[in-house]
Amino acid sequence: MKRLTVYTCVFGDYQGLLEPEYHWPDCDFVCFTDREDLASDIWSVRRLDLNYLERVAASRMPKILPHRFLGDSDASLYIDANIRINKNPAEHFLPLLEEAHFWAPKHFARDCIFDEAIECVVLGRASASEVIPEMQLYRALGMPAHAGMTENNILLRAHKHEYVVETMEAWWSLYEQGCGRDQLSLPVALMQSGGAVSHLEAGSRAGGSNAILIHQHHERDMSRSLLDRIVQKLLISWRRLKYRTVAF
Repeated sequence: MKRLTVYTCVFGDYQGLLEPEYHWPDCDFVCFTDREDLASDIWSVRRLDLNYLERVAASRMPKILPHRFLGDSDASLYIDANIRINKNPAEHFLPLLEEAHFWAPKHFARDCIFDEAIECVVLGRASASEVIPEMQLYRALGMPAHAGMTENNILLRAHKHEYVVETMEAWWSLYEQGCGRDQLSLPVALMQSGGAVSHLEAGSRAGGSNAILIHQHHERDMSRSLLDRIVQKLLISWRRLKYRTVAF
């Protein structure tokens, strides 16, 4: 593999594209979107008509299923749209695909989807009415606690490899039935497919001038008022008390 397709997804009113530092000749840059206003000198903007899906799911479909959307490529690096590309990703990431076909960073805080499910409810990222049945299903399927988790803001894949395709299709099927948090369903998809994910040593959160990928805060997070932040903290504290004893 001599070329890497780096891609991201921007759907709805999400912030605009972050331009890579440079257009390296061994990289193709693709942005999937439903918007008409996005333009870039580096990203190839590909508009998708996925109106049968709500916008979050529409953005997750290319993320989870690169083999359906990147048929002209064998190696892909998905990054969230709030990650800036600081150095040539092909130089670092392509050699990893000689060792394993699927890579992602470990989750920065947790190793258990059941703990993460509660945190999603506490932080208001998913409703308890959706999360609890999903986690009960995963328990019934035999998913153990503390089986490991990845932070899916970076996904490196040889996306045409048979077990990668099987795992991604299983992941999408679970995601469609779940609460919309893809971190919760990937470990179950791996269990079902018998696949494995290798862990990237460096994610995007460390930053620094030597980092290849740099996480940047969402613009909407930076612009929230003090009152909004206080109310949010109170809601989080209330939910943490309410759901602290939930068991799946």
